[in-house]
Amino acid sequence: MKIILDVRTIVFANFIYSAAISVFLLYFGARRDRRLSGLQWWAYGFLLFSLNFGILIFLNFIPVWITNIVPHFLTVLGLLMIKRGLALFYRLRPRIWPDSLLSAVILIALIFASSASVQFRVFVITTAAILSYLSTLTMLRRLENIEILRFLYVFSGLIQLIRLWLGFRIPIGTNPMDAGTNMSFISMLFFLSQVIIALALISIIVRRLIHEKEILLQREKKMSVTDELTGLLNRRGFKAVFDVESQRVGRKRLAMSIAMLDIDDFKEVNDRFGHDCGDEVLKRIAKIISSQFRGADILARWGGEEFVVVQPESKESDCRSSLERTRSAISRESFTFKEIPISVTVSFGFHTSNSGSMSFDGQLKRADENLYKAKKSGKNKVVGGSSD
Repeated sequence: MKIILDVRTIVFANFIYSAAISVFLLYFGARRDRRLSGLQWWAYGFLLFSLNFGILIFLNFIPVWITNIVPHFLTVLGLLMIKRGLALFYRLRPRIWPDSLLSAVILIALIFASSASVQFRVFVITTAAILSYLSTLTMLRRLENIEILRFLYVFSGLIQLIRLWLGFRIPIGTNPMDAGTNMSFISMLFFLSQVIIALALISIIVRRLIHEKEILLQREKKMSVTDELTGLLNRRGFKAVFDVESQRVGRKRLAMSIAMLDIDDFKEVNDRFGHDCGDEVLKRIAKIISSQFRGADILARWGGEEFVVVQPESKESDCRSSLERTRSAISRESFTFKEIPISVTVSFGFHTSNSGSMSFDGQLKRADENLYKAKKSGKNKVVGGSSD
């Protein structure tokens, strides 16, 4: 079956294409409108494009003044709706009055051009399309990393200029549907403009979804190595960082200290004030120890009310000094829950390997033993030692 590529065939193809894009965007926007604002406005824009071509399909059954005004005006409104969708998508504040003014001016121009030549109507609608593109590009000038979107809009504007040139070549007094090759090319160029706009919209949708996926992956990765309550490393994250650091220290045979911290009588805090209070205490403790140690030190919540601190290139005296400073800072801190003062102290046990050759498990065991001594000798103390 041979398909004749005339104006009516292209107009019908435009109608089907615009309707399909509109349905797709409506469905996609209805499912994801909370994450991707503006999609419904893009759908409305393509729906108006579709209505535009739907009217032209029934050109012989509709009054001439309607076909000379309404389809072109629907096209302008569709472009402005897409612009509004872009503003919502990028969380920009849409300015209603310029678009309303442009719509009013174009409508008045089309009314006066309803009985004019085809060339004048082509001039009006092409000018309106280019102005809407320029208005959209002006709105988007504040955004970064949207070069593809800008390029596609500029390219679509150049296509409109070609449409204008072809429109002026249509003989005066000719029925647009019988204008032959030039009108066919004008319709195909409009179809190409829609394809370009659709590609621009789909490209930013895909880019946004990829960006959101990357954020979710980074968040998931961070959560897998971070303690959700305190923001410090959890055991998994601690071991990953420690393995790298311990290898560096071991190769250079540098000193390394490991300390265990335990909140004194933490069970009584939970029993008396509840776990909400206990969680607040843990977060406050984590914040204090984070402020007291060096950036190169490794801090982690080991479990429950226990924390572990690794100080690379730290001798026994340096470690003891930093732990005493931290213990003192915590004991001076004013803890309250519902305006009730709470006494919170911590005990430290640490061990320093001067050569950095002792295994993590060995050092941690020594630090834990010293922590037990600190607890048995009255709590709120720092107990530790060193070995070669």
